[in-house]
Amino acid sequence: MALGIVFLALGLIFIYLEFFMPYSVMAMGGIILMFASLAVLFLQKVDVWFFIGFSIIALLLLLFVIQVAFWKIKKGRINLFFKNNQYSEEQIYNEQLVGRQAIAATDISPSGKILIDGRYFSAFSHGGEIKKGKAVEVIGGEETHLIISPFTPNMES
Repeated sequence: MALGIVFLALGLIFIYLEFFMPYSVMAMGGIILMFASLAVLFLQKVDVWFFIGFSIIALLLLLFVIQVAFWKIKKGRINLFFKNNQYSEEQIYNEQLVGRQAIAATDISPSGKILIDGRYFSAFSHGGEIKKGKAVEVIGGEETHLIISPFTPNMES
């Protein structure tokens, strides 16, 4: 039974960390560990009511972990573990970035990373493929991604 609880705790931690790390690796590990916790209990032939109670508590804890992660993202209380990684990203769309010029940090087709004031952001392009190093302009945003288009200087005189 202790192994099932350990697997559940590790699974919840992995799922929480996924909200602040890219690539879905932590979420997959967390889901596998949560199912493994149920499998361990099932194989140990625990009482049916204990198994059902454990499953309900696991589901409630999962919902709580997701709620806390969303709350931290919404409040901007994000402590990324990859701060030294050149592609760590800001997680919240900021309306003040609309109209700003940026540089494509990766090839963007249709998504990638852009650099604004030394900070990396996830971005989607509505202007087709944009090569790394090209100038772009932020034209909007949705949740955790900025929407960009290729930058064209204004030639008005």
